[in-house]
Amino acid sequence: MTVDLSGYPSLGAAFAARADAHPGRTALTLWHGSTGADPESVTYGELARRSRVRARELARRLAPGERVLVALPTGIEFAEVYLACLTAGLVAVPSPMPGGSASAGERIAAIAADCSPGLVLTTDAARAEVAEHLRGHGPEGLAVEAVLPVGGRSAPGEGADGRDVAAARTRSCSTAPVHRVAEGVILTHGAVLANVSAVCTYVGLVPEDRFGSWLPLHHDMGLFTQLTAALLCGAHLTLMTPAQFIRRPAEWFRMLDRFRITYTVAPNFAYELCTRVITDEMTRGLDLSALRYLGNGAEPIHAPTVRAFMERFAHLGLRSHVHSSGYGLAESTAYVTCVPEETSPTVLTVDPLRLESGERPELRPVAEGAGRPVMGLGRPHAFDLRIVDPRERVPLPEGRIGEIWLRGESIGRGYWGRPELSAEVFDARLADSAEGPGWLRTGDLGALVDGELFVTGRLKELLIVHGRNIFPQDVEHEARAAHQALGGQLGAAFGVGSPDERVVLVHEVHPRTPRTELPEVVTAVTRRLNRFVRSPPAQRRAGAARHRTPHHQREDPAHRHAGTVPRGRHDRAARRAGARAARTGGGAAVRAPVHTGTGAGREAALDAFLTDAGPDGAGGDVARRVAGEDAAEEFPATLVARLDAFGLPAYYVPAEWGGAGADHEVLLRLWRTVARRDLSAAVAHGKTYLGAASVWCAGDAAQATATADAVLAGEPVAWALSEPDHGADLLNGELTATAQDGGRRLDGVKWPVNNATRARLLTVLARTGAAGSGRGQSLFLVDKSALAPGSWHVLPKEPTHGIRGIDISGIAFEGAVPAPGALFGREGGGAETVLRALQLTRTMCAALSLGAGEHALRITAAFAAERIIQRRPLLDRAHPRAILGRCAALTAAAESAALVGSRAIHTLTGEMSVVSAVVKSVAPALTDAVIAELAELLGARSFLTGVYAHGAFQKIWRDHQIVSVFDGSTPVNRAALVQQFPRLVREYRAGTVDEKGLAGAAAVGEPAGPLDRGALTLLSRRGCSVVQSLPALSRALAGEAAPEGLVAHAVAVAAAAGEVHARMAAVAPAAHPPMSAYETAAAYELCYAAAACLHTWSAGRHSRRGEPLWEDGLWARAALRALRARLATTLRTPAPSAAPGDDGLDGLLAEHVARAARDGAPVTPFGAPLTGSQDGR
Repeated sequence: MTVDLSGYPSLGAAFAARADAHPGRTALTLWHGSTGADPESVTYGELARRSRVRARELARRLAPGERVLVALPTGIEFAEVYLACLTAGLVAVPSPMPGGSASAGERIAAIAADCSPGLVLTTDAARAEVAEHLRGHGPEGLAVEAVLPVGGRSAPGEGADGRDVAAARTRSCSTAPVHRVAEGVILTHGAVLANVSAVCTYVGLVPEDRFGSWLPLHHDMGLFTQLTAALLCGAHLTLMTPAQFIRRPAEWFRMLDRFRITYTVAPNFAYELCTRVITDEMTRGLDLSALRYLGNGAEPIHAPTVRAFMERFAHLGLRSHVHSSGYGLAESTAYVTCVPEETSPTVLTVDPLRLESGERPELRPVAEGAGRPVMGLGRPHAFDLRIVDPRERVPLPEGRIGEIWLRGESIGRGYWGRPELSAEVFDARLADSAEGPGWLRTGDLGALVDGELFVTGRLKELLIVHGRNIFPQDVEHEARAAHQALGGQLGAAFGVGSPDERVVLVHEVHPRTPRTELPEVVTAVTRRLNRFVRSPPAQRRAGAARHRTPHHQREDPAHRHAGTVPRGRHDRAARRAGARAARTGGGAAVRAPVHTGTGAGREAALDAFLTDAGPDGAGGDVARRVAGEDAAEEFPATLVARLDAFGLPAYYVPAEWGGAGADHEVLLRLWRTVARRDLSAAVAHGKTYLGAASVWCAGDAAQATATADAVLAGEPVAWALSEPDHGADLLNGELTATAQDGGRRLDGVKWPVNNATRARLLTVLARTGAAGSGRGQSLFLVDKSALAPGSWHVLPKEPTHGIRGIDISGIAFEGAVPAPGALFGREGGGAETVLRALQLTRTMCAALSLGAGEHALRITAAFAAERIIQRRPLLDRAHPRAILGRCAALTAAAESAALVGSRAIHTLTGEMSVVSAVVKSVAPALTDAVIAELAELLGARSFLTGVYAHGAFQKIWRDHQIVSVFDGSTPVNRAALVQQFPRLVREYRAGTVDEKGLAGAAAVGEPAGPLDRGALTLLSRRGCSVVQSLPALSRALAGEAAPEGLVAHAVAVAAAAGEVHARMAAVAPAAHPPMSAYETAAAYELCYAAAACLHTWSAGRHSRRGEPLWEDGLWARAALRALRARLATTLRTPAPSAAPGDDGLDGLLAEHVARAARDGAPVTPFGAPLTGSQDGR
């Protein structure tokens, strides 16, 4: 019996008819895979009853047409809520769950901001997290509620008709001129009914079919071609979650076998994944012969992948004709074309010369083996389809490649709340016809051959190189064939520059690829892609057999580092993000930063990338070049350009504005890697993060977008705060922004300013109110290129003792009028915004100290190991070993303090006014102490420029002195801490601790979670959980199987913390606190560092068991001992007594550091390995 959906006024009515006709038939089954849990099932009658109960509840609270954001996992409750919305006349807006991917939280927030829902429904477990993501997005007071089980109540009938909106499908619209905005496609009941009817008719679906799917139900393919189609067809749908499939692809096969599935669909990557990872043992005894339709769509379909899949699993009963390729998009509901059942897809071999022609691209068939295979996607059914020249807007004949335009009943109405965009995309007109209904511009490129559609790529992703059209998916396939390390990983090719593009490739490499193989991977892929991109297709054809690499097996996908390259339909998300993150490099390149999703992995990848820079960037040459630039006071242009090539600017931009800045631990690690090579380059490049930070905190969408575009293009951004007569006194700055003719006139000087000369964009703090007032300063995003000539000039570069080549200059304004809209944040709120942004930037500045300290430690350790005095290495002597061990311990303490601080940005955001001040003081202070002690071992070599390691140590010593000065000096940060003494004492004595936030801050290496910049406060209301947890933590360790010496040190530090807080309580509030208050603040910082060491050791001790520094708590015991000694000095108390096992600690650490310096291994507990020597020995 065929399915007839004509005559139904709504989706709810169509479903109700199926439920009334077959109330006892099973509608849905949720299968839990091989876990042993019983499947959950519901009949049509029961599903209808539950959905009507929910519809009544929703109708009571919301008016028809209001939106309901549905953030539910795959399961029966999703179907109940979805049907309830359809029944009640509400608009269902499906959304991913917050934990579904690295960017799911941002995705939910974007969807909510786009559709302004009246209600959000999710699970009880996810409700708090969803609410957190939605703070500041969507209507004020938006309710986020958990979906509860339905009781035995009755409900009303259906309340929608075919003209009402059924769903707002969310997607990122690359056919539109606006990017990074989640566009909601408006789909009516009539459009969905027409699309499902077309699918059922063309595929031949009947109620007796058994559907099976693991696709996410918030995706159009899962929602419409599976869930909706099954329910309106009256068939049985078995569901499993996407996570089940990704973890164990063979579970899909087991579901198909167990439930005798006849109809299932999946994207191309699923077929490639199954072919690679499913073994014969996994499929033993399975029978897939019941399948009559195996659909493939939602992304480019690769003919070799399909062929390999069908051949690999033919023994399971898969018939050759069951595979069907198809084409669809969210704007057309889901389906446009597909290959009908009992028909094998057409694979056309085409001439690559004509395919890539920049003049008249076409699909010209050639003999098999003499060209490139392109898979047919079926003929259009229920649609009017044209291939159109996108520039001339005229239809093209068969075989010619152009943009795919569509008309039909399944087309959506447009994009939610965007009439101009909707008119451009949904109501396009051919040049010779302005009458009649408009066309949908899909943005996809393709051609018709014998009436069948062949899709070749995306219009906006097409790469034009030397007059040839190159499709990014072809570049990506070539890259994966070049080296086994790329096999099965995600990648994105895109173009940079115009009119003749350079091809750039961003690609993950296999997580188990040794770091030493990265240069080999880069070389292999670069050679193959250069040959592919630059060689004519005929030459490539002749040489293809010689250069093809066999396919290689990879590990189970459950263990791969996923999410580093975003994925979307046609891989648009990856290509768009990659293109924004890279504005350099010619030919082809593999970007090592996507080697792994972990912070340490990206740190190692950046080091490898910088080492693999040829003779001007690797080994001893980098040290010679850095020394030469320093001597000549030259800007470190070579290394800065290399950092741009890596894509480091993307990490300065938040993910919501198109960057990769989702995790501050990752940024801290990357910045440390740069500082370890050259502190000058780290300061020069990283200043852009500092300059843009206040825009992320207070700028509007236009300002944030403009800043993001500049940063992602590699432009520096300056932060103009200081003035010659006021320094860090932000409230009394004299540069004014006077109202004038609807705008502002800037007059005054900002000095000193890093990048004042180089930067086009500056964030400028200017007085708009009374001097000295907390509300007297405002922030302006100033574009120097938009200012009138003569209204501004830069001040000369200032010579400096350290970081000699950096652009430390200034800027003077004389009647300069910024462009309209330059003011960001509220007027008078500039100082507050700066102080909130400083909580981020000050914490990140610790990376400079970490890099400098590690570099100095490596240089000195190598020297101590190779320096022979009286026939013995210096390292064999007790005093040098003690110094080296103590410095390694303090370096580890600084690392823990900084890492916890970087993660606290996300997990203890409301406490960052304390944490940032502490980290900005303690990390430079500990590193200054380390450098000073290490200088004793190096002797004269510590200040000579040409004797050892190209004088790198003396440069580190000079350069690092600036870290404790800029972005708020140590006295400024300690003064800020003293102001909060009363609150800190009160919360310490109360034992106030944010347990969840603290656990997240200590979980080094784990995803840090989202950041709510609105939660940054000028004063911490809860004190500092890191320090306040010390008493309880020391007691807990005493009761655990922790090393005895570590427990003793922990108890002693907790006792010292009590003394510190007693002294804090004795400090009377004053405008100018006594020096003793600053000393007490310094002691508080050491307590924080000690607590950070304890928490990070406790969180990582099990996962890092077996690593040398972690054996018996080696690094943590040594760090606590060193911090206790400094605490005693600061508090002027007796030297601390030794703890059990302290003897020999220094020697063990010294030996480890010497080995690590020799082998390029990590010298700190959370460090990353190095690729090559960085000091030129």
